[in-house]
Amino acid sequence: MTSSSAQRWRVGLTASVVAAWSIAGLALFTNGGFESGTLTGWTKERFYNPGLTGPVPYGAASIVRMNGGADLTRVVGSTNGGPLSLPDATMGSGADLRLPRFGDYAAVVNENGASNNANTLKQSTIVQASDVDSLDGKVHVRLAFAPVLSDGAHSGDQQAWFFLAIRNKSRGNAVLYQSFAYANQPGVPWKRYGSYTYTDWQVADIAPGNASLAVGDEIELEAIAAGCSQGGHAGWVYVDAFGSFIPGPSVVATAPALVNASSPLTYSVTARNQGTAPLNGGVVKFAVPSGTTFASVADTTACTHAAGVVTCNIGTLPVDALYSTTVTVNVGAVANGTLIAAGNYSIAGTGEPALLGPVVNSTVSTATLVDLAMSVDNGVTGAANGQVLTYAITARNLSSTPVSGANVTATPPATLTNVTWTCAASGGGACGGAGTGPISDTISLAANGTVTYTLSGTVTGLSGTLSMAASIAAPA
Repeated sequence: MTSSSAQRWRVGLTASVVAAWSIAGLALFTNGGFESGTLTGWTKERFYNPGLTGPVPYGAASIVRMNGGADLTRVVGSTNGGPLSLPDATMGSGADLRLPRFGDYAAVVNENGASNNANTLKQSTIVQASDVDSLDGKVHVRLAFAPVLSDGAHSGDQQAWFFLAIRNKSRGNAVLYQSFAYANQPGVPWKRYGSYTYTDWQVADIAPGNASLAVGDEIELEAIAAGCSQGGHAGWVYVDAFGSFIPGPSVVATAPALVNASSPLTYSVTARNQGTAPLNGGVVKFAVPSGTTFASVADTTACTHAAGVVTCNIGTLPVDALYSTTVTVNVGAVANGTLIAAGNYSIAGTGEPALLGPVVNSTVSTATLVDLAMSVDNGVTGAANGQVLTYAITARNLSSTPVSGANVTATPPATLTNVTWTCAASGGGACGGAGTGPISDTISLAANGTVTYTLSGTVTGLSGTLSMAASIAAPA
């Protein structure tokens, strides 16, 4: 997908120290922050883990469930205890993991669950209009988690592990997000205390776009942790702040899912503050993943590189503000199928410990790769019935390889009537010319070229959010 250009938003400095963040009103999931002090709204399951199956990277299809197991999932924290106030009950204060991450409570799945015990915590919910982020017009699902896995020095399929997934039940259980790691798995920024490997709290931000996740869809979240299949090593995961926003600063990176060997790979890194106070002394760090070398960073004012780590001193990040930049690495002459995992990047600040971003996986491929993108803009922030809206829907080829046979689709909402559209291609590309109603068009894109659709319609019977979904599919 696309990599955005660098941009830096900074507004008025402040001297306040950030130490706690409000967790009220996370929305999306019932009791998403566990602030009731219970597991109200959540469903628990238990099973035995006989070991993982299939190839790396592991995922949902790798999990084998055997009947049995003990319920070791509960809420941890205390009223007015506050964030980061408690140590892990098993490792104690000798390890620097603290909980909950936000508010007074979090949940722990399969706490100290050895003897190949495994637990699941899940919930389904319907996406509401309030879950759409005004910044980009997309539905977001956000959460924080921290795994603790005892390292048995087994093969990966036999180790303790954790798994998180979000599926769209309204669209054939399509997987919107999954995170899987086994104890001491390469590419994960593990810390170690005795035999235990654990990470700082991590954040995930899932926003695949309206074509994959929209208001009215039913989604399911599942969190699983399992002890090793050999029986002697426990695995558990802390989860917190399931909702449409993270109640504090967070950072997320994105990159193409596929990359060629001996070629550049660009990560778009975005930090955001959705807390109730500014983040002071903000620092974003990005460690260059294994199998790559540093090439460049877009923001050369705030960011420096040393010993494989990009450090961006972003200063004060006000409430609702963003900081973004891009980091480009060079992939080495590695074998086809090699997994490039970027999982060691974070945001921190004054009084705010490091919060990791979600792991970004890119697989090395020998295929000819192109980078296609879509954008939709109607130039307005609101609409009224009877108003004629005109959308600019643009397909872009961000690579130097021409593309023939890509398919563009755009589905106007039912409240947009009398829809007509035309299109124009740049640089020798081609498109369908004109039509009415939804767009379904097979196009050709020149290298670094565009195809732009101009779509107009009349707003009729509108009540609530007007949402336009558009997507582009690469040719086979």
